[in-house]
Amino acid sequence: MNVLVTGATGFLGKYLLPKLKNRGHEITILTRNTNSAKFFLPVACKVLKWNPLHEEIDPNLFKNIDAVIHLAGAGIADKRWSLNRKYEIERSRIISTRNLINAVKKLKTKPKIFLGASAIGFYKESFEHALEEDGAKDQGFLSNLCEEWEKEIFSAKALGIRTIAFRIGFLIGRGGIAMDRLLPIFKMGLGGPLGRGRQIVSWAHVEDCAQMFLHGLENDSLKGVYNAVAPEPVSNKTFVKTLAEKLNRPSWMPTPAFFIKLALGEMSQLLLESKNISSKKIQKSGFLFNYPDINSAMNEICSTPNYHIEIEQWAPSKINHTFKFFSNAYNLEKTMPPSLRFKINRQSTLRTKSDSRLSFSFNFLEIPFRWKSKISEWEPPYKFGSTQLKGPFDYWKHTHNFEKSNGGTLIRHNIEYQFPFGPIGELIGNILVKEKLKDIIASHLKITQEFLFHKNF
Repeated sequence: MNVLVTGATGFLGKYLLPKLKNRGHEITILTRNTNSAKFFLPVACKVLKWNPLHEEIDPNLFKNIDAVIHLAGAGIADKRWSLNRKYEIERSRIISTRNLINAVKKLKTKPKIFLGASAIGFYKESFEHALEEDGAKDQGFLSNLCEEWEKEIFSAKALGIRTIAFRIGFLIGRGGIAMDRLLPIFKMGLGGPLGRGRQIVSWAHVEDCAQMFLHGLENDSLKGVYNAVAPEPVSNKTFVKTLAEKLNRPSWMPTPAFFIKLALGEMSQLLLESKNISSKKIQKSGFLFNYPDINSAMNEICSTPNYHIEIEQWAPSKINHTFKFFSNAYNLEKTMPPSLRFKINRQSTLRTKSDSRLSFSFNFLEIPFRWKSKISEWEPPYKFGSTQLKGPFDYWKHTHNFEKSNGGTLIRHNIEYQFPFGPIGELIGNILVKEKLKDIIASHLKITQEFLFHKNF
């Protein structure tokens, strides 16, 4: 199918796109910033510009589209819920969905399916009894948001489109804001229950949540609302205890509810309210979880010590020429953002080859750094990788894979890294460095793309 995806650069979107590609689906994404978005994506795909809050969306964006997966929206837990933030969250979900559906209405040939994201914040508090999809609605900002959000999603149903809304639970996995904040704290032995720890956490591993969207896309029998949560909700106390055990750390330091409410205001309900939500409906549809229990999910999350960035880009050049361009270390000087003042100081061999050593310098956040690396993998013209020997990270490896594709070359970048100074460095790195690092990589690849699309590079 030809699948249109919004919110593709978000946490869930980055896990979903490779699954769509591996199943043979053609992918088009809509994004505000086409220049940078294509260099944040784990797969190479068609990238189109849109403004989700603009009243008129060009129906041509939906040309030959079979399915829409709508994930776009301002992060519910990213900032404190001021009046302005609430307004931003509401518009980013309700208005964007309405504008998408209005554009679809104008099409002669409409998509066959519309899949949208909602949240388990729809439901009232529950402890012993697990609520199914017909469970009672809560009152307040989040539940009302979910209700209105779903009304817009299901307006697609009136157009004869098979429609699904997934009410997503507490989403966990490497690379998400929740675990990026929790892991360093627990590694320092400072983790513990939130409040009394009795509240039920209905969670889902991001891999399973992405797989649910694929399951809904490919199974015509699915329609309506589904809870996107794991089969085994746990108390907050069990959640944090399991995380601590996987890291071989204690979980003795509780955070009083009073301080959470003081710090987060109304948004504290995300952490303190109990949501015991059932996954029976999605399981009855034939869906199988890879991570059905908190033990298996935390095993996967905690067994991966390094951070990962995966990006694909396509170039019109032949594979030999593309490999030659990337493996020439001195091309880094041409393609790094000027603000880094990047300079190759020395290369141990005249031409790059296996075991070549390189040293270079650059400025980051106005701080000068020196870096030494070696070519640790060398399989021309299909693969090469470089590993940091000395530099600002505890670990860094960048692997390039090259594949003939559509008359040109598909380049796969796989970057693994770890911040220095242990958990404290990891916490600071996630707050101050991680997004800036992604911006630098995106800028580098954008400049690289301009060279590769120039016939005389």
